[in-house]
Amino acid sequence: MGLDQGDLIVRRRLAQKLEFLVEDSPQQAEPTDEDLRRIYEAESARFQTPAKLSFAQIYFSREQRHDAAADAKMAFAKLSQAPPVARPSDMGDPLMLDSEIRNADEQTVSGQFGKEFANAVFTLQPVAWHGPIESVYGLHLVRVSDVEPAKRRELAEVKAEVISDWHEQRQREASEKYFATLLKK
Repeated sequence: MGLDQGDLIVRRRLAQKLEFLVEDSPQQAEPTDEDLRRIYEAESARFQTPAKLSFAQIYFSREQRHDAAADAKMAFAKLSQAPPVARPSDMGDPLMLDSEIRNADEQTVSGQFGKEFANAVFTLQPVAWHGPIESVYGLHLVRVSDVEPAKRRELAEVKAEVISDWHEQRQREASEKYFATLLKK
């Protein structure tokens, strides 16, 4: 009928309809276990639970203290000596955040204290006090009490995500192939 000739809107609608047809055809196929395993292995980092840790922190405010860095270093020296300090949290300043954080991933810590602080805390060895470490609030002494390393989730747990990835990959490949064929014409 020549409707695609000279009418931009009709031409766009036909192109859109063609795209829908191309995108829909790979969705009808189902992946094999081997296909799923290949994607799972290739993108294993995506299918991990994040590392988590628990830590205590003592806050030293730059606004409330004349020399927060010196005070933090003095407190660190006291914490490093025997016998242990009975209530280490009393050495610092009040902060709206908890002095003890439990089972937090890096994103959670970053959201509360800032990215640099989170990066530093996730490199610390457990048990000993460390610091002072800078956060968006000020300085902190930190003692990591528990570390849960990142774990790779089993394929059975993430199967729906892997299947979705497989479908997206197939759709992308089919679209590229189809449009390359159209381009040759």
